[in-house]
Amino acid sequence: MEQVSFVRFSVAHENGMTVRGVKFSAIGGGRKPAVILSHGFNGCCADLHNRGEAFAKAGIHCFMFDFRGGGLRTTSDGVLSEMMTISTECEDLKLVVGYVRSQSDVDKDNIFLMGESQGGLVSTLVAEESPESFRGLILWYPALMIPEASKHRLAMGIRDVFGVRLSPDFDSDAASIDPWRLMPNYKSKVLIVQGDMDFIVKTGVSEKALRLFPNATLKMIPGAGHGFGGEDFNTAINASVSFVKETVEEHR
Repeated sequence: MEQVSFVRFSVAHENGMTVRGVKFSAIGGGRKPAVILSHGFNGCCADLHNRGEAFAKAGIHCFMFDFRGGGLRTTSDGVLSEMMTISTECEDLKLVVGYVRSQSDVDKDNIFLMGESQGGLVSTLVAEESPESFRGLILWYPALMIPEASKHRLAMGIRDVFGVRLSPDFDSDAASIDPWRLMPNYKSKVLIVQGDMDFIVKTGVSEKALRLFPNATLKMIPGAGHGFGGEDFNTAINASVSFVKETVEEHR
């Protein structure tokens, strides 16, 4: 069987700051669907290679990248405590979307956004801004409640999350964002994957998104928390791969 491989890529903003990531190339020739994967708060794409391998084995390209200042181990430019906000992460994702669209082996009609935790919020916002641009949206435990948490931190004068210092503008930026308002405008399919024992992103967050997205499905994983491992991961990634393949097939 053909081996899964990945290559590194980089793309620069107009201000010269660089976003770096990796592409897991789909097995098989011809133009293939693509998933663009966004990591969570203080994460990096090096932790997500098993997602890319699973998509590539199924004949789906997977592009993943590090947000600028997105984590303490980011390979992209920027420092978390100095510049990262939800808005800068949206800018990074849109930059990578443009890069993916420029690739000759990508089926431009079948590009999916996928995000985990904070990356789920960012993916949602970008999809809402350009709803016709993406075939579907995959959200793993999406941290859509971040704007409310930011309002609370601003009121309390707190600037640290999970022991990590936020940038000076993070909470004021996030507090101005409403991820729920435009959800009814996103008509394409959405898969939400959530653990019922997640105490960071509560089930009610995903259930609210399920109600507001017109074409969403919620895959609840019993006993799973925030971050999927073992059989929980297998359940989540298999559901995600199937979602992409079935959605592409529906539009052939």
